[in-house]
Amino acid sequence: MDHRHTIHQDIARAQDLYALENDLRTLLAGKLEGKDHIQTLNLACGRADETGVLAQIVGEKANSAHIQGLDLREAEIQGAQKLWTGAMPTINSSVECDFRVGKGDQLDANKEFEDPDLLFIRHQNYWFDPKAWVKLYDQALKKLKDDGVMVITSYFDQEHEMARRVLASLGAVEVEHRFNPRARVVKDSPKVEKTVDRHISVFKKL
Repeated sequence: MDHRHTIHQDIARAQDLYALENDLRTLLAGKLEGKDHIQTLNLACGRADETGVLAQIVGEKANSAHIQGLDLREAEIQGAQKLWTGAMPTINSSVECDFRVGKGDQLDANKEFEDPDLLFIRHQNYWFDPKAWVKLYDQALKKLKDDGVMVITSYFDQEHEMARRVLASLGAVEVEHRFNPRARVVKDSPKVEKTVDRHISVFKKL
């Protein structure tokens, strides 16, 4: 890969994460404050590029925090462990993180995961496998603490609307939403415009 292309990608990702952090800080204002400890679960986390963003936000809201990531792809989890385990103390020494291989639609079988105060899914992929995602959302909401919040982001308009409808049918209430008209376009989806964190929604349980 061309070195200049790699640098351009790194800059673009950094800008995406900067925008995500600003949006999440606004959307989560007044939520999760007053907790001594915040447990965070990042589902379908992949390489978990957003871990630093999550650490900054939860680290501001509580005296300590723990971020757990789950993804079914072992190579991605290994990448996340390599990227974040050593870096976390330089971001916020009160935040710990770990990453595990597993399926989000089998969350109820993963007893090692703590019930989260914040459940995060970046670029949810509902239309890839609707049945699996309905099961994932259902189990995620059941695991979420009663006073916790669930955040999803999406690349696409239609897919975000599908996810919103499913979550509402499962008893989630959308309390915040943000559409980013200036989100970066990703050019690997020729038929439908795909943009990074195009939509962000925050949900609570009924």
